[in-house]
Amino acid sequence: KADNYAAPPRDVSSAAPSHPHPNYRSLRLEEYSDPKSTTIASQVYITISVYLVAREYSTFQTDILQRYGSGRIDYHIHEHTQCDRSCTRPLVGNAPCVAVAGTRQCDIKSLECSYPQCKTMLMGDEKCKVHSHDVRGYYSATILNKGYLPLGPRLDSWTSFQKIQSSPQFFLHPSSKRQFAFNAIFSQSTNEGREQLAQIIEEQRDSKLTFFTTMAKQWTSRVNSPNSEQLHTDSYIK
Repeated sequence: KADNYAAPPRDVSSAAPSHPHPNYRSLRLEEYSDPKSTTIASQVYITISVYLVAREYSTFQTDILQRYGSGRIDYHIHEHTQCDRSCTRPLVGNAPCVAVAGTRQCDIKSLECSYPQCKTMLMGDEKCKVHSHDVRGYYSATILNKGYLPLGPRLDSWTSFQKIQSSPQFFLHPSSKRQFAFNAIFSQSTNEGREQLAQIIEEQRDSKLTFFTTMAKQWTSRVNSPNSEQLHTDSYIK
């Protein structure tokens, strides 16, 4: 049952094998692999609050942990629906673990007593207002002695990348072989500075450098909608 803390959470994503996926070869990631990655040292359970908006925990829905991790940790991603504010039925026996929640889904006291053996992680605190959790989704120089996990790709962008990467002809070109010197892909409505940046870029159209721009006036979470001015993720990944 979803509200039964005695039962283990539903496993929604098992860890990747210790040997890299064949597609990683085209990314040349073997050049950066950890020589100790052939041995799995320990398992870590990551418990996700299902009340999180999908884009808030896309890091755990993609292969970022396996791709950039050392390979010495076997990650198991679980979803759990309960945030037990009564603290009467804590989930125990799955340490080491990380309990992940958003700013609106489960307060820190409820998260700690629901998962007493876990480190706590906060997602979606873009303005860095909450200082209580062990790990954060955003780095802040004003919040000291906290771990943080750098942002990964959006899930829709990652899905588009998988389509391209699955092609036998796919290979990541070195920067010296790429078509554009730089790109500017953003929505002007998200920040006043981006509106100013769009004006500066438009004034550089006669530059000898080749560059690619898509500077939508309005931001929307549904980037691939036909009504969106933003660049479709299939084109963005290319």
